[in-house]
Amino acid sequence: MDGCYLIDEINYSFELTCENNSKTMLGTDFEVLNITLDGRIYLKTFIAYACYNESGNRTGNSPRLWMKKFTISSSDNKFMAIGCDTKAIIEGARHGTRYYTGCSTYCYEPQDVIYQTCSGVGCCETIIPDGVTNVNISLGSYYRHEDVHSFNPCSAAFIVANGEFTFSPALLNTTLEQYEQSLQFPVVFNWTIGQETCESAIGNGTCLCGEKWNSTCYDPEKELGYRCKCLSGFDGNPYLPGGCQGTTKN
Repeated sequence: MDGCYLIDEINYSFELTCENNSKTMLGTDFEVLNITLDGRIYLKTFIAYACYNESGNRTGNSPRLWMKKFTISSSDNKFMAIGCDTKAIIEGARHGTRYYTGCSTYCYEPQDVIYQTCSGVGCCETIIPDGVTNVNISLGSYYRHEDVHSFNPCSAAFIVANGEFTFSPALLNTTLEQYEQSLQFPVVFNWTIGQETCESAIGNGTCLCGEKWNSTCYDPEKELGYRCKCLSGFDGNPYLPGGCQGTTKN
């Protein structure tokens, strides 16, 4: 339905579009996999990669997850990197200040790497705190993969939803041609309405939820903006007029 989406007070559009009747897109870069009423949106995002030829020349990318409004869910994702000569960096914004972290992974021989283990030998991982948005992912190398090129020509780094990636030593052999196929992983973002608290939104009359719609407003922890939920005894979508249906319990 044309026009059936929210544009909030910071001029952020929640418009979703259908691409070729097969994909639901947020903007032009992110395929939507799922949206939940408790404030999560599951999107496909690109991975960063850096591949080196035998002369040490690099080919790669540095993807940007610039969502402006949505933040990366700390409890639902990890930042991970794979490679045997790899420095992975994630940087963005958090609560109005710059955020920066990463991890490193190194190994000399393929047999050093342990299946399903990301402890810094062939694979590393780190958590992402709440409130991080507008992310850039970049990769570096200590020796341009010169010592490990025969079994590991590339490094990769990405944010991925918990349970959606299992490390295997065989992944170290992934080639530039395979990475150039635009590999993607699901990532969970948090979404809220606007940047105001419930008190502010109710006070200025912009709040999307209230008792007349059988819903109530609540402020999520460590996130700007508010969310809605149905009152006890009601069920449905609290963001739609009349979306919460049911009978109150006596």
